[in-house]
Amino acid sequence: MNLRTNSEIVAFVDSARRYCAQIERTEKTREKWMRLVLESLADLYAAGLKLPSPELPDQDILPSDSYDMTHDEWKKVAGHISAILGELDVYKCYFKCAPPWEKDDDEVTMGTLWVDLTDVYRNVHSGLRAWDAGNDDYVPEIIFEWRFGLDSHWGKHATDAMRALHERVREGIGPLEDLQERLDENS
Repeated sequence: MNLRTNSEIVAFVDSARRYCAQIERTEKTREKWMRLVLESLADLYAAGLKLPSPELPDQDILPSDSYDMTHDEWKKVAGHISAILGELDVYKCYFKCAPPWEKDDDEVTMGTLWVDLTDVYRNVHSGLRAWDAGNDDYVPEIIFEWRFGLDSHWGKHATDAMRALHERVREGIGPLEDLQERLDENS
């Protein structure tokens, strides 16, 4: 079976493209941008949960790191997100507690929304680059990396970001009068 035509994989690729495109966009208001990011992130997460577990080849075929974002590309995306979220820490930082089943862990840690959104972007975008290379031999490894990342890295960032975005969108965030100026400063 050609994995490129698998409906769950196609749905994930479409969701990943929508998420990355929304992150790169600028909307008229912070609230609209955050709401659309929240919607696309929730779709991406749900699609990731449905990804199949393809059989991997005996050896790696996908060239290591060749499709990863460069540090400069990461900085550009991070700067864009940070500019949209604004200068107020209330829009960028939040606190996280340990999961309820970890009864001995009462540590509270701080999370930053721009880091969560940027890390999700970086992890799925790298896979999209490899996917777009068109080499069908890469597909099982790409899917494995997306699934592994969902379970071990970007999935945690996604759920943290969704919680923070939900609270911000629920409370309502005002217009971005100075957005273009902040975006120009980060270019």
